[in-house]
Amino acid sequence: MVTALLHGQGTWNLPLLGILLFMLILFYRFNSRKTLPLYRGTNKKKRLYRLQLLLFVGGTVLLYMMIGSPFVPFSYLSFSFHMIHMSILFFIIPPMMLLGIPYELYITIQRVPVIQVIAKMITPLRALIAFSILFLLYHIPMFLMILSEYAYGQRLFIIVLFVLSFRMWWPIASPNRHKRLDHQQMKQYALISGLFIMPACLFFIASGWFGRVPNPFFSQLTTHLCIPSNGYIPPLLPPPFNTKYDQIMAGVFMLGLHKVALAVTYRLGIKSLS
Repeated sequence: MVTALLHGQGTWNLPLLGILLFMLILFYRFNSRKTLPLYRGTNKKKRLYRLQLLLFVGGTVLLYMMIGSPFVPFSYLSFSFHMIHMSILFFIIPPMMLLGIPYELYITIQRVPVIQVIAKMITPLRALIAFSILFLLYHIPMFLMILSEYAYGQRLFIIVLFVLSFRMWWPIASPNRHKRLDHQQMKQYALISGLFIMPACLFFIASGWFGRVPNPFFSQLTTHLCIPSNGYIPPLLPPPFNTKYDQIMAGVFMLGLHKVALAVTYRLGIKSLS
């Protein structure tokens, strides 16, 4: 393993595991009591129930792997790993969990006053704009180096981005099928979404092409390792990682995963309607 799993930096987040397991238990009990009886009929309804269950549980497991597992520090070893991690967290997990929420549970959730206020204040377009600005800001070297020094500030920033990502995916993956965009509208929204995400991707590609930017998260990790007295940090990954090509790959990976997530989410949404 890479430097003995970064000398113990990776640990299981047991409190988060308990919270997510409790959430899954509530989700399953609600489904069994209210949703499952509605799906007891045709094979199509049964397949829809299984698909929703699989998507929500799968999204929850992925969420824990991305923020609570011992493998999280590996995402800081290179820009490529970091952007794949960010793409899964913001482009894959939210639509999976949204598509996995049964309509009956959605009706119950939307009655919560706080949810109603947030839904009115933050429209999907506003969420997309805010997410794009904050996401780009998060990867500007100077801001990133400052933020990496404050663990709680960094976590709060990620939480805000994660919440915004759910609202950003709403027009395509809403639990309310009637609120989703049609095929033509979805193509337009996907184009707009891609244009707003593009600056962060191009920033990585341009930074890698014209000059490599140091990885502040990697520097933060290595402060907890046994560094030689001369201060030299041995490379933990072979080329092209942590070179200018690593940043170019990071931008390309993020663009590709975003487009794949849009296409797959739309197909899953259509499948849930059939």
